[in-house]
Amino acid sequence: MEPIAPWTLEELSARVSAALGSAPVDQANGQVTEVPNARTIRYYATIGLLERPYTAGRSVRYGRRHLLQLVAIKRLQARGLVLADVQRELGALNDKKLEALAALPQDDEIAALAAEVHGPSPKVESRRERSFWSAEPEAPSAAAPVAPSPTPAPTASPPSTETVVPVAGIHLAAGVTLSFPTARPLGDDDVEALRAALGPVVDVLRARGLLPEPEGDDR
Repeated sequence: MEPIAPWTLEELSARVSAALGSAPVDQANGQVTEVPNARTIRYYATIGLLERPYTAGRSVRYGRRHLLQLVAIKRLQARGLVLADVQRELGALNDKKLEALAALPQDDEIAALAAEVHGPSPKVESRRERSFWSAEPEAPSAAAPVAPSPTPAPTASPPSTETVVPVAGIHLAAGVTLSFPTARPLGDDDVEALRAALGPVVDVLRARGLLPEPEGDDR
């Protein structure tokens, strides 16, 4: 039985590095970092580009879907897409297309490479031992972390002058995320107010059958 959110942030980062190392991306944009670090992963989750980690008390865990999303993000960035375009592309992918885009090597190969850096992952509870729905999503922080500065390209080409506007992402329901450019970091009261205001919209989407099928139906 597959465990739920078995990895810490550091273990997830090691597996992203292992996956990209086994099947490297072709860098169309020299300013894109090859592997996202812990700070970048937190930032992606804050803006809604990456699904929120699972939390139980003070424990924060990540699962295989987070690994798929992070590797897919780097592959899309390598094609020259900015974060806003990456977010739109990911939102249109079902599970099968996400798997195909990430193109992960075998799980045991990733685990072996990651263990060389961080050691083996600890045993965690399975779906039979612990209900998925008992884990609440991590509350958004009062201030969104600043995106890390891109690594300069080792060429004579001038740096990109494109201005990236921060994009806020608020998870409303399965398959529904509100994304919009934000002029300031979102606070807890902002998130709660938006979720309350958009609750009826989510209800209409469900009632009219406009939301995607739950994950796993198209595998």
